[in-house]
Amino acid sequence: MKLSMTSPLPAFPLSASALSQRPFTDLARIALVTVAAAALRAAISFETWRRRAAGRRQLARMSAWERRDIGITRADALWEGGKPFWRP
Repeated sequence: MKLSMTSPLPAFPLSASALSQRPFTDLARIALVTVAAAALRAAISFETWRRRAAGRRQLARMSAWERRDIGITRADALWEGGKPFWRP
């Protein structure tokens, strides 16, 4: 594998047979770990967003008595319920 200053990443063969004949190099392992970490971060983000959306829907369905019991005003509930799921 040859690296030059003009191409920061090495060119790996794209055929399946060429990949199966050569073991993972350190760079390939690093790339695999990086992709796996990115996938894990994405899954955690999606779960966080799903929980926020569910919590905000639940807050919007609360009665005045339930909101008063947990110490949230109607204005607070409307403010929080109006936020998009991606915003904390």
